[in-house]
Amino acid sequence: MTMKNHHSVKQIRIWAETILEVLKWGLVLFLLWPMATIRHGQFSLVRVLIGIVLFVIFAGKLLYDYMILDLIKSRRLSVKKDIFTFLGVVLGAALLVGLVLFMFALFIISFMAETDTRT
Repeated sequence: MTMKNHHSVKQIRIWAETILEVLKWGLVLFLLWPMATIRHGQFSLVRVLIGIVLFVIFAGKLLYDYMILDLIKSRRLSVKKDIFTFLGVVLGAALLVGLVLFMFALFIISFMAETDTRT
Protein backbone atom coordinates (compact mmCIF):
# COMPACT_ATOMS: atom_id res chain seq x y z
CA MET A 1 0.00 0.00 0.00
CA THR A 2 1.39 3.34 -0.97
CA MET A 3 1.61 6.29 1.37
CA LYS A 4 -1.16 8.11 -0.51
CA ASN A 5 -3.53 5.14 -0.25
CA HIS A 6 -2.72 4.72 3.44
CA HIS A 7 -3.52 8.39 4.04
CA SER A 8 -6.85 8.17 2.21
CA VAL A 9 -7.84 4.98 4.08
CA LYS A 10 -7.01 6.69 7.36
CA GLN A 11 -9.03 9.75 6.33
CA ILE A 12 -12.01 7.57 5.38
CA ARG A 13 -11.80 5.77 8.74
CA ILE A 14 -11.79 9.10 10.59
CA TRP A 15 -14.85 10.31 8.67
CA ALA A 16 -16.64 6.99 9.20
CA GLU A 17 -16.04 7.17 12.95
CA THR A 18 -17.32 10.74 13.03
CA ILE A 19 -20.45 9.88 11.05
CA LEU A 20 -21.09 6.87 13.30
CA GLU A 21 -20.81 9.06 16.39
CA VAL A 22 -23.24 11.63 14.94
CA LEU A 23 -25.69 8.85 14.01
CA LYS A 24 -25.52 7.35 17.52
CA TRP A 25 -26.32 10.66 19.17
CA GLY A 26 -28.98 11.35 16.53
CA LEU A 27 -30.65 8.08 17.50
CA VAL A 28 -30.60 9.10 21.17
CA LEU A 29 -32.11 12.47 20.28
CA PHE A 30 -34.79 10.74 18.17
CA LEU A 31 -35.67 8.39 21.03
CA LEU A 32 -35.80 11.20 23.61
CA TRP A 33 -37.68 13.70 21.42
CA PRO A 34 -41.15 12.74 22.79
CA MET A 35 -40.08 14.19 26.15
CA ALA A 36 -39.79 17.60 24.49
CA THR A 37 -43.18 17.32 22.79
CA ILE A 38 -45.13 15.68 25.64
CA ARG A 39 -47.65 18.51 25.84
CA HIS A 40 -48.95 17.64 22.37
CA GLY A 41 -50.16 14.16 23.28
CA GLN A 42 -49.16 10.68 24.34
CA PHE A 43 -45.63 9.34 24.15
CA SER A 44 -44.04 5.92 24.22
CA LEU A 45 -42.51 5.23 27.61
CA VAL A 46 -40.49 2.32 26.22
CA ARG A 47 -38.99 4.56 23.53
CA VAL A 48 -37.95 7.17 26.08
CA LEU A 49 -36.49 4.54 28.43
CA ILE A 50 -34.44 3.05 25.59
CA GLY A 51 -33.23 6.57 24.79
CA ILE A 52 -32.18 7.13 28.40
CA VAL A 53 -30.34 3.81 28.55
CA LEU A 54 -28.51 4.55 25.28
CA PHE A 55 -27.67 8.04 26.52
CA VAL A 56 -26.08 6.66 29.67
CA ILE A 57 -24.14 4.01 27.73
CA PHE A 58 -22.89 6.41 25.05
CA ALA A 59 -22.01 9.12 27.59
CA GLY A 60 -20.07 6.62 29.69
CA LYS A 61 -18.18 5.33 26.67
CA LEU A 62 -17.44 8.88 25.54
CA LEU A 63 -16.16 9.76 28.99
CA TYR A 64 -13.95 6.67 29.05
CA ASP A 65 -12.64 7.06 25.49
CA TYR A 66 -11.76 10.73 25.58
CA MET A 67 -10.79 11.30 29.18
CA ILE A 68 -9.79 8.17 31.04
CA LEU A 69 -8.16 6.26 28.17
CA ASP A 70 -6.11 9.31 27.14
CA LEU A 71 -5.01 9.80 30.75
CA ILE A 72 -3.91 6.19 31.04
CA LYS A 73 -2.11 6.24 27.67
CA SER A 74 -0.25 9.47 28.44
CA ARG A 75 1.42 8.14 31.56
CA ARG A 76 1.56 4.92 33.47
CA LEU A 77 -0.16 5.21 36.81
CA SER A 78 0.59 3.24 39.93
CA VAL A 79 -1.74 0.43 41.00
CA LYS A 80 -3.14 2.62 43.76
CA LYS A 81 -3.92 5.41 41.29
CA ASP A 82 -5.44 2.89 38.87
CA ILE A 83 -7.83 1.71 41.58
CA PHE A 84 -8.82 5.27 42.50
CA THR A 85 -9.34 6.11 38.82
CA PHE A 86 -11.53 3.06 38.39
CA LEU A 87 -13.54 3.90 41.52
CA GLY A 88 -13.93 7.48 40.30
CA VAL A 89 -15.25 6.32 36.94
CA VAL A 90 -17.68 3.90 38.61
CA LEU A 91 -18.92 6.56 41.03
CA GLY A 92 -19.20 9.13 38.25
CA ALA A 93 -21.19 6.72 36.09
CA ALA A 94 -23.44 5.85 39.05
CA LEU A 95 -24.00 9.56 39.72
CA LEU A 96 -24.84 10.17 36.06
CA VAL A 97 -27.30 7.27 35.97
CA GLY A 98 -28.86 8.40 39.25
CA LEU A 99 -29.28 11.97 38.03
CA VAL A 100 -30.82 10.86 34.73
CA LEU A 101 -33.26 8.54 36.52
CA PHE A 102 -34.12 11.25 39.06
CA MET A 103 -34.80 13.77 36.28
CA PHE A 104 -36.92 11.22 34.44
CA ALA A 105 -38.90 10.46 37.62
CA LEU A 106 -39.54 14.18 38.16
CA PHE A 107 -40.64 14.46 34.55
CA ILE A 108 -43.09 11.56 34.91
CA ILE A 109 -44.46 12.94 38.19
CA SER A 110 -45.05 16.38 36.68
CA PHE A 111 -46.65 14.81 33.62
CA MET A 112 -48.98 12.71 35.79
CA ALA A 113 -49.90 15.74 37.90
CA GLU A 114 -50.60 17.75 34.77
CA THR A 115 -52.73 14.93 33.35
CA ASP A 116 -54.74 14.74 36.59
CA THR A 117 -55.53 18.46 36.45
CA ARG A 118 -56.81 18.13 32.86
CA THR A 119 -59.45 15.56 33.75
